[in-house]
Amino acid sequence: LDAAQQHAQSLLEASLKSIAARTNANADPRPTLTLTVFNPLGWPRTDLVTTGRIYPIPGGTQQLFMRDRAGQAVPFQMIRQTRDANGNVLVAEMAFAATNLPSAGYDTYYLDFLPQSAPAVETALRLDQSSLIMENEHLRVCLDPATGGVATLLHKPTGHEILDNTDGAF
Repeated sequence: LDAAQQHAQSLLEASLKSIAARTNANADPRPTLTLTVFNPLGWPRTDLVTTGRIYPIPGGTQQLFMRDRAGQAVPFQMIRQTRDANGNVLVAEMAFAATNLPSAGYDTYYLDFLPQSAPAVETALRLDQSSLIMENEHLRVCLDPATGGVATLLHKPTGHEILDNTDGAF
């Protein structure tokens, strides 16, 4: 079973590389890493994508910056990174939301290697530190000031309280 899985994995990787080579994803003239995200499903989808280990990274890279094919900034979360003594990024792994991937299609994202800090990317996440509340368009989370645990969790589209621990009992 392990041998079959290894053979299938190498076949899948070769097939994806062949398809990616035909997407014209490298049309961007800037020095970037091109990320092609495939959707094999028969309907459009939005999903979390992880890059895997990004290495090697060009020397002198202080910051990574992700953008979509239209050139718009894409919010991402750094999962892991290793820096040298000068603060240059040597190895990285990131996660981001690939939005509105077409049915049985793909979309292209670009990762830029910057020699300086990049401006923060605006997201729908709002934080109120004084009241320990964070929310976006989907959820509102209130933290308990005594324990730091989640006190309430509200699903905003439905108004359904998923968790209400304001009395301190689980």
